[in-house]
Amino acid sequence: MVLAAAERIDDHLVLDRGITLLDVEFVVEEMPVFEVGREPEVVPFGRIEPAGQGGPAVVVIYRRTIELRSDLGEERAELVHDAVVEQVAELLDLDVDDVDPGFE
Repeated sequence: MVLAAAERIDDHLVLDRGITLLDVEFVVEEMPVFEVGREPEVVPFGRIEPAGQGGPAVVVIYRRTIELRSDLGEERAELVHDAVVEQVAELLDLDVDDVDPGFE
């Protein structure tokens, strides 16, 4: 689901803005890890790691966070897509509507 969302976003960005996500790595992790006493009120769906030291930028999506907040099927696929859009927008310093014009 994550790679399918990334491909849809990449298609739009290439056509609309000349930006590609080919150099971005997409990763799925179980859950975010927080230091004791530093847990956020809302657990995020993902995070980004900017490119550095010759390595690619990384978009991480948290599987369990999404599973716990959605049902199987279309609802989960939509939530995954939205999470990827939000992380890519943050990574590229764009508005979510610039990454996906249909973003809700």
